[in-house]
Order: sequence, then structure tokens, then C-alpha cells
Amino acid sequence: LDGWSTAQLLGEVLRHYAGEALPGVAGRFADYIGWLQSRDADASESFWRDQLKALDEPTRLLAALRAPDAAEAGRHGQGEQLHALDAGETAALASFARAQKVTLNTLVQAAWLLVLQRCTRQPAVAFGATVSGRPADLPAAQQMLGLFINTLPVIATPQPEQAVGDWLRTVQTLNLALREHEHTPLYDVQRWAGRGGQALFDSLVVFENYPVDAALRRTPGGLSFANVRNLAETNYPLTLLIAQTDTLHLTCRFDRTLLADAQARQLVDTLFAVLRQMAADGAAPLATIGLLAPAERTAALAAGTAPVPYPAAEPVHRLFEARAAARPDAVALVFGDATLTYAELNRRANALAHRLIARGVGPDVPVGVLAES
Repeated sequence: LDGWSTAQLLGEVLRHYAGEALPGVAGRFADYIGWLQSRDADASESFWRDQLKALDEPTRLLAALRAPDAAEAGRHGQGEQLHALDAGETAALASFARAQKVTLNTLVQAAWLLVLQRCTRQPAVAFGATVSGRPADLPAAQQMLGLFINTLPVIATPQPEQAVGDWLRTVQTLNLALREHEHTPLYDVQRWAGRGGQALFDSLVVFENYPVDAALRRTPGGLSFANVRNLAETNYPLTLLIAQTDTLHLTCRFDRTLLADAQARQLVDTLFAVLRQMAADGAAPLATIGLLAPAERTAALAAGTAPVPYPAAEPVHRLFEARAAARPDAVALVFGDATLTYAELNRRANALAHRLIARGVGPDVPVGVLAES
């Protein structure tokens, strides 16, 4: 059973306990199987292949972060952290989402996509989203019991010049399109991506909005519950579970061998910082959205203004070559959607130098540089 069905089943048990009459069964899981068999499999394959065109490689957030140090890496099992935005901030986010004509789920997803893009430096990024899998056009689908839930990739390419509001509506449109094909098995999507059993993402976002049966709220016949806790694990190293009441609750579950506790907290703080910045101005370009809260950014900039000793005896190009040798795969240059590692930039610089030498350029010979604005 999925979470939606579990709540309904417990509700039925409690109504039985209270001696209440239950309504007749309007639909069965077999009806859903029949609905699945009637779907256009070719249309779903075409949709997902089109989505996958933008994704050059899987989105590996944890691989882009610093590996836990020896003390942190010695911890095992699943970590869990509980975070929340207060009622005022939650109301402000919900109001902003309504003004932009999107759901709060879309707002959270759009913010997480930005975090993924900034951390991995990949133009197109993906995360896993859970979908209810209950078709709107299947009668009584909301009342059926069974395992309907599915996990599918949300793939998008945030553009720096895109306004926050436009970006939100892009993600909302993507979600609506995905709804038409949300029954597609994830292993099929991975196969169409040419990845076989390889995951397309390592983070999962779950927005818990399934209904809670009324019987669970009133605990009939003096029945009471104590120490109730939901235990759930996924095969992904990072899962964000979001639930909205008067406040926005976020449960962060993570593999402690791959992500340190402090890193998990920082990721959630970063997500909250991006959400606040997006909600502050729907017309702001995405390029202006940072991963740090304004106060943290100011402190970081202030810390970076301290004097640093400069090895004057070593020319700049030698310093750069030493850096390229020490960290060849680190990102050295970012321009728009393009990135160059130190090794790539060093290789291009050397190629240009050899070309200039071949043309007779030597020491103290002026070389013109054309800069386009």
C-alpha cells in the first residue's frame, strides 16, 4: 500500500471499530490495471525520450559536494533531520505561489532545481519526484487501495536570464505534462536514457499531500494513539519530505556515509534561502538568486576581503599551471551555460600560446584582444 491507501485503510478499520456503516466499494485495483493496459505506450515513450534529450548526464548532487571527512565518514545508517519554516514564512510562500498561479509544490521543486544546477554546474538537472499515480479519468481512483505511487525524473534547464515567475510557470507546465505519463515505470525511463539500471538522479523530493481520513482525526470510541511515527526508507541517498500545515515541515533523510550531518543541514538552509529570494521578487532573473541568504553572503564577502600573501617571485601563468596540475578536474571558468575545468582551460591557453609563437609573437610584442560586450 502507498501512503494514500494506508490512511484510507486505517480509517476504514476505525469506522468498523466505531460500528459505523461503510460505503460500498466503488472501484477495485483491477480497474486500475485495466486502465494501465489501455494507455498509449508509444506516446509515453515519445514524451520521455523528448524529456531526456536535455539531460546529458545523471545529476549526482552528492558527488559534486565535498566528501565527508574521516570522522564523519565513520558514521553509518540513515540520518534524519527535521526542519520547518514558521507560520508567517509559510503563509508568505503560499501567497506568492498563488499570485504566480502555481502550487507550493511547484515552488519547492523550482527552488530545488536551482540548487541542483548551482551545486553540480550542469545546465540540465534532474531529481526524483513521487507522484500519486491515481488517474483523474479513472472513476473512484481516489478511493482505491493499492500501490499507485510512482517515482519519475523531473528534468529542467533553468536559464540565468529567465524571470522567477516565468521559471515557476515553466516547472508547473512540466508537471502538468508529466501527469499524462506518470504511470510510466522508472526502469523504462532509465532504459530509454541509455542508462539501464543506472539512476538518473540521487535526490528525491516528496510533497506529502495525500488526504487523511476523517476517522483518523477523531479517534472514535475513546481510542487513542501514542508514539506514532512513520518509518520510510528509499534507495536514494538524499530524500526531502515536505508537508504543509500552518507551517512548512521538511524532513531530510540521507545516507550518512555519503553526506555529513552539517552538509545535510546546509542543503536545507540553502533550499530555504532560495525559496525566500524567489518569493521576494517574481520578476528577478534567476541569475540574481544566490545559494546564500543575504546576511550569509555579506559575511562571506567580508571574510574574503582579508589580505592574502602573493608569491611575487612566481609569474601568473606558472601559478595557474600549478593549480591545473593540482586540481585538473575542478571548474576554472563559467560563462553562461558553458564551463571549463582547469585542465581544459590550460590546454586551450597552451594551444593559443603556440599559435601566437608560430606567428612570430615573442616577449614585449603587443597582442590585441577583442572583447565583445
